[in-house]
Amino acid sequence: MNAVDPDLRKYFARGGKLLLIGGWADATVLQKVAVNYYNRVVAAVGEKSVRENMRFFMVPGMGHGPGTTGPHNFSFDALTPIEDWKEKGKTPDQLIVSHFADGKEVGKAAGVPVSADRTLQRHGRSRSSNQLRVSSEIGRVLFFGPAGPRTGPTL
Repeated sequence: MNAVDPDLRKYFARGGKLLLIGGWADATVLQKVAVNYYNRVVAAVGEKSVRENMRFFMVPGMGHGPGTTGPHNFSFDALTPIEDWKEKGKTPDQLIVSHFADGKEVGKAAGVPVSADRTLQRHGRSRSSNQLRVSSEIGRVLFFGPAGPRTGPTL
């Protein structure tokens, strides 16, 4: 197994769990690279195996990886969801991230879960405060700001 090999059957067979987390604003690893890798994993190991062993979240506004410094950055705990999944059987269905602006926490965001039966589209980013939105084909819209995440209207 390596960072680009989508055949994770041996890893999953040993009980491995994987969180794949990407940022919609990542300028280092383009969003389509993460989405394409996820799709290749699904093709290689099958939807059932992916549902049981892997979760993929795209974080609105996040660049390349977590952090707390800079004009806009995001931080999250990726270890606890993996531990809870592996040790307690609690599958992560969401990823809550803290949004930082100039080193201060300004809100929370919900990472958008990607599944084998859902594709995502980016709908854009507003320049005002932290209003980002991402929707899927099924029309779920997530907003966040100082008050935290909320589900918006169906598109």
